[in-house]
Amino acid sequence: MSFNVDSVLPMSISALNALDNLPTDFTNTLSTIQFQQVLEAFAHLDFVSKDTKNPKLFQLKALVSLLAGRNVILQAETVRVHYFGKIHPSKWPC
Repeated sequence: MSFNVDSVLPMSISALNALDNLPTDFTNTLSTIQFQQVLEAFAHLDFVSKDTKNPKLFQLKALVSLLAGRNVILQAETVRVHYFGKIHPSKWPC
């Protein structure tokens, strides 16, 4: 399955490379809707961070689970990581 990058904000080269390098054992399990959610997460974070950050795999897994209505528990080393995993997905429409 490939990402439709035309459906989101333009992304930096580093974000596109990170998107292309996601592990296939993660991407192969995603539905079309989940693929789109991951793509939107990359585009949104790339825009907000001004091309300096990309979502980490654990954040994407949490995002997909949260948007599917599942409970998620993350053990965070910092408040910042916890904030992104818990609060940030609510910014995107389901």
